[in-house]
Amino acid sequence: ITVIVLYLTLTEIMKLIFRYVAMGMIVAIMMLTLWIYSLRHEIIIRDVNKKDGKVDGDDHNHNEGGFFKGLFDSLGLAKRQNGPIRLHPMVDRSVGNGFCGSGYFVDADTLACNPCSEGMFTLPPHVVSCKPLLSCEQIGDIIGVGVENLSEGGVKSLLKGKWKGVDVVIAKPKQPEDFKMGFDNLRLISPHQNVVPLLGFCEDPQILVFPYFHNGDGTKVDVIADKMNDPMQFKMQLVKDYVGILSYLHHEASGDVGGSFVMCDAVTPDKLLSQFMISNQYRLVLNDVDALPLAHGNSIKCGHHELAGDFVAPEQRWNKAPIPFDDAQLNPYSEKVDIWRVPETVEMLMGCSKPQLMQKKRHQRSKSDNTGFNQLDEKVCHIIRPYINLLKGKCKRLNPSERPSALWIASVVKKMSIVLDLQSRH
Repeated sequence: ITVIVLYLTLTEIMKLIFRYVAMGMIVAIMMLTLWIYSLRHEIIIRDVNKKDGKVDGDDHNHNEGGFFKGLFDSLGLAKRQNGPIRLHPMVDRSVGNGFCGSGYFVDADTLACNPCSEGMFTLPPHVVSCKPLLSCEQIGDIIGVGVENLSEGGVKSLLKGKWKGVDVVIAKPKQPEDFKMGFDNLRLISPHQNVVPLLGFCEDPQILVFPYFHNGDGTKVDVIADKMNDPMQFKMQLVKDYVGILSYLHHEASGDVGGSFVMCDAVTPDKLLSQFMISNQYRLVLNDVDALPLAHGNSIKCGHHELAGDFVAPEQRWNKAPIPFDDAQLNPYSEKVDIWRVPETVEMLMGCSKPQLMQKKRHQRSKSDNTGFNQLDEKVCHIIRPYINLLKGKCKRLNPSERPSALWIASVVKKMSIVLDLQSRH
């Protein structure tokens, strides 16, 4: 009887142990799931509390090392990778569709994209080896074969021609002084994988040659996204490219000279996005660098005419009405005018601005088969909304010195991308 009692007692104890272990595992799984879903909020709180550097001040010294150096590496902000670059997963790997971007060549053994040396270029699909920049004679041959007008701007006229069967853009000056400034800016900030590469130039007469981007400029994001299998990944990559370019212009591009390049030709969201092109690799490329002054603190003005609108930073606006505008009484400003524009730009690139969402709802009502895509858009916008609000709270501060740096913004966008990737899988 004693043995039977002991056996039954031990059996009950083992059952209780297994039961509590099972319950503990269930609780642990539930806690892990809740932690993953709350990760976006934890990241935001940690960002603000830990302050990766000075969140609100001038962060120019953060590119020395540490967290922000790792951030530069992850976003590809160095002027030019010394070794091969990792291709974006959406790159079409057929050579005919542009395996490597302009300025990179394909290593036949590793199929990695390696950068060309200075004064050399590639133009997909001709990416087997780098070639010297096109000379005046070669550019003349392109023009002689025949070109077509693309656009006429205040600074330059753009023509479309062909080099070895591939479309190229030929730029001719209308305002020689401003045209030369754009050329000088390009040489200062190049080479960089997110800056338009120069294919050739001629000084007399002044002519520049660039790649032709068939995907169009940054205002075509929604059109291209509609054709994508994974539009969310495409849009998120463009956002990372945008803040990466901004970080590069503000903190790295000037090199030993110091200072920050400011995107002056960006008084509306569409005007800003039109400064970028979308490459064959579905990456954002800074294409228009004519109005890119170098600021050392409060030292620049974006032209000498009156600027207005909510997209324009407060320090750029004339606030002494009804007194007529007088440029002499408007104080110069800094790169923080670029920071003011970031939240709306991120919203537009992600397709989450109010006008874009309203347009998609109208489209959904007219085409019921697009319901799934609209639900995905709404889910994505809901996930990133806390980050957009955080950017608005910091970037829209009236005092420019209280706005964060482009590096801090890049850290927020990087984490937004991680959370979006995690939560979109559920």
